[in-house]
Amino acid sequence: MKAARLYFVVESLSTLHNIHIGLSLIVFVALSAALVSALPFTPGGLGVVEFAIVGVLVLVGVDAGVAAGIAILDRAISYWGLMAVGAVAYMVSGRK
Repeated sequence: MKAARLYFVVESLSTLHNIHIGLSLIVFVALSAALVSALPFTPGGLGVVEFAIVGVLVLVGVDAGVAAGIAILDRAISYWGLMAVGAVAYMVSGRK
C-alpha cells in the first residue's frame, strides 16, 4: 500500500520534472519510511520520515527540490489523510 501510494506520487510528478525512478527504488524508499516511522521520535514520525525520504532520494541522484516535493506530497496523503478520516469517524461515532 505504501509503495503503491509512493509510486503514484512519483508518477504524478515525473511528467513535470522529467524524473525516472524505478519500482525497486520506490519500494526501498517506502520500506525505509515505514522503518523510520516505527522509531518513536515524533508522533507518526512526522518530520523524521520526510527527512528520510528526501535523504534516500537525494543519495540516488534525485534533485533535492523534487525529492522534497515527493516526500511532502506522499506524507500529506498518508499522515493527514488518516487524520481527516479519523476526525470524521470520531464525529460520526458521537463520543465526547
